[in-house]
Formats: sequence, structure tokens, C-alpha cells
Amino acid sequence: MLHFSSFEIPNELAAAEKTINRNQNCLQLLLHWNSSPGEGLGNTHQKLSLRLRQIGRNDLSDWLTTSVFKQLSKSLNETFQTRSNTDELPRSGNITLSDNKDEETNPFPLRFQGWSFLDTILFLIFFFVLCVISLYTIKACCSVIYWRRMCNSCIKRFKNVEKGTKTYQKLLKQENSSGNESN
Repeated sequence: MLHFSSFEIPNELAAAEKTINRNQNCLQLLLHWNSSPGEGLGNTHQKLSLRLRQIGRNDLSDWLTTSVFKQLSKSLNETFQTRSNTDELPRSGNITLSDNKDEETNPFPLRFQGWSFLDTILFLIFFFVLCVISLYTIKACCSVIYWRRMCNSCIKRFKNVEKGTKTYQKLLKQENSSGNESN
């Protein structure tokens, strides 16, 4: 199954199994598979683990994955232990070395140097602009509210005057009609 490139179990699996030499054990078959790039050389353990799961050998797949990761973690730990015992780590060729030790160890050499005069001026300008914008916004909101109230009160007054004019005109008509009757 390792010779097939798809992730599905191939239909011609029975024909492929006939080509396997039955005299070799599993380890010898794996070593042969891992012998050349056309076979399995350069592939990771994941392909083998997947094939083991496909044929129902989850136990072997789990064992293989666990073994590989244990070996990788052991190798990494050994690498870090040997590197920590040396005084200086190897540097790449494109890094320039400076005389200042602090710049070499600190990847971010910019540090807070204190509050300068320029910082104070810029902060005051920012604060002033923020205050002006806030006051302008408050003034705009207040003027909108004031003019709405004024308009509403003007409309009410106009309606009241209109009502008053109509009643005054009715009274005049009544007086005129009563005055004409008395003459």
C-alpha cells in the first residue's frame, strides 16, 4: 500500500500484494521502501501512519507516531543542552556585531528614555485639539437642541395666535351682526 500515492485504499491492492516477497519480514520491507526517493525516501512517518490506520492497525500507527515524537523531543532537548553549555551561540554571517553588549542581546534596542520637552509640547497640542473638537461638538449639539426648542415654541405661539385671531374674528362678526340688527 505504501507504493500508492492516493490516500484511498486502491482497488488493485490484491494485485499489488502479490508482488511482495513473502520471505522478507516487515522491517526488511520498510527498509526497502525507505531506500530510494521513488519508494519512500524523504517521506515523513505520517504516510506510513496513515496506511497503518487504513489497514486497521491503529495500535501500530499510534506507536510509530509516539516513537517518532519522543525521538524528536529527545533530540531537541539534547540540542538545547549542548547549546546552553557553550558560552556563545553561533552567529549567521549577515549580522553585524557592535561594541555595545546591550545592543547585541536586545533585539529591540529602543527603550523609554524619559519624557522630553518635545513630548510635552506634542501632548499639549494633542490635548488642545481634543478640547477644541469636544467643545465644538458640544456647541453644535446645544445649538441644535436650542433651535428645536425655539422652533417648537414659535410654532406653538403661531398656532395660539392663529386660534386667537379666529376667535377674535368670530367675535367681530357676532358684534357686527348684533349691531346691524339693533340699527
